[in-house]
Amino acid sequence: LLLPLPGNSEKLLAKTEITQEIYSAVMGSNPSINFGNKRPVNSLTYENAVTFCERLSWIIGRPVRLPTREEFRLALGSLRFVKLEELAVGAGEGSDATSVQEVASLNPNSHGFFDLLGNADEWIQRDSENTTSVNAWRAGGNAADPYSKLFRVPVDDVSGNESGPLTGFRII
Repeated sequence: LLLPLPGNSEKLLAKTEITQEIYSAVMGSNPSINFGNKRPVNSLTYENAVTFCERLSWIIGRPVRLPTREEFRLALGSLRFVKLEELAVGAGEGSDATSVQEVASLNPNSHGFFDLLGNADEWIQRDSENTTSVNAWRAGGNAADPYSKLFRVPVDDVSGNESGPLTGFRII
């Protein structure tokens, strides 16, 4: 379920967003609105994602956290000559995407990662100097975003207390 981060074989990044199945096994609950074991866990706050990382770290005895903005970009790689419709669950022409789809339902990117763009916005780690702020970043866009927005690799500064049916996360 993990792949080396490009350029750094020491760090391993989840190939997909954390599924509801995995989240439920670690946390004993599922906050998701869009249900499905193979769908990304959704409708959780930044703190919910951080708490999952802390608990998983304790269970496996290794550090687990959210990826940084830079690590997210490294995993994404270049979008040059990429056809987003083959890699990203987004709102195409006439699409009415209102919920996340199963993870890895489309092709992986050139580094082997799925759904870095589209499907579910992903919480990413706050800057070290931003640890007391209620704001956090969500990256990658979601299933309701048009491909033109996904191609710009959206990173939004939002309240970490927000939760929505199109917000999930992955781990490093």
